[in-house]
Amino acid sequence: MIGFTATAPRMAKQEIIEERHERLPVLRDIKSNPGDWKVGNCAEDETFAHLEKIKQLFSTRDDGLHEVIAVTLTVDLACQSLTHGPCPQCCQLITKLRSPRCPIMILAPAKTDGGVVGGVRESAAD
Repeated sequence: MIGFTATAPRMAKQEIIEERHERLPVLRDIKSNPGDWKVGNCAEDETFAHLEKIKQLFSTRDDGLHEVIAVTLTVDLACQSLTHGPCPQCCQLITKLRSPRCPIMILAPAKTDGGVVGGVRESAAD
């Protein structure tokens, strides 16, 4: 599944963000700082809003495939060779959504700040 940042005229963008909040209620618990994007704007918000439904679909399979691993990688479409870790809000979201039943891996390039990606320390197990 691929998610996109909410980019649209103001009213349409607000509707997109509200829909993401409805599908992913944990977004209401995410803290925002001045200058941050609105909570619900990011591509991660769009894709993780469908995570519970995906887990439900896998849990009902008869073929024994019940495990789900979520992976996130942010790519700048204007400069496709540029990837970066999630924003601080998405790091909060990832922390809240991670579980033994559904690990979330961040496939961002290695950081030079000791492995800290937006406040979430990455480990070899993540």
